Amino acid sequence: MTSHRLTLLGTCVLALTGVGHLLHAQDKGKSEDHDPRWAAIRHIFGQDGESHDGYFRINLPRSDLRVRIGSAALEPPFEFTSYVGFVPVGRKDVLAMGEYVLRDDEVASVMSELHRQGIRTPALHNHLIGESPRVMYIHVMARGPAESVASKLKAAFQESATPLKHESESPSAVNWSAVDAILGKHAEAKGHSAEYEFPRREHLTVGGVAVKSSGMLETA
Repeated sequence: MTSHRLTLLGTCVLALTGVGHLLHAQDKGKSEDHDPRWAAIRHIFGQDGESHDGYFRINLPRSDLRVRIGSAALEPPFEFTSYVGFVPVGRKDVLAMGEYVLRDDEVASVMSELHRQGIRTPALHNHLIGESPRVMYIHVMARGPAESVASKLKAAFQESATPLKHESESPSAVNWSAVDAILGKHAEAKGHSAEYEFPRREHLTVGGVAVKSSGMLETA
């Protein structure tokens, strides 16, 4: 479950998206919200989440962390947001794929709870070098009824100091046009970070389930 997203830091005004494009995206989002599985997951995690292209995702920024590399202070949108993406399977089940962002001293208790809950953990690794405090990342996978899967995932999050109440993050005040001219339009921008997605072109399957290359699942 390799991530192909690229996240950049910036120091300098986000171009406003066209109103027509925004309304179209909102209408599309509303039509995707009707799946009762997403309502169950929203209830468990107590947040609206986001839906796109038939998938659903919850985000849990580690707003409690104050991470630095040398003199640079890093914000939650830059590598410090836990997430779980959900794919509908059949009529009632979901395939969940995600990543827990943890302090090094939280890993053991969270990993133990994930295993107790029957959640698969394909990887435990670091993304950064020289950060303080040390931050580690656990990839997770699970399949089953939406409410059951979400409850198990939440139980593991509760073994860490991850804030479960998702607070809205500030839109980026950075002008990303120079980077956009090279990499293409950024997928999203928050604070001083921008994220770029590069979808895979080949057919992908995860746990035998066909999935689209999507930023919702971190497969793009």
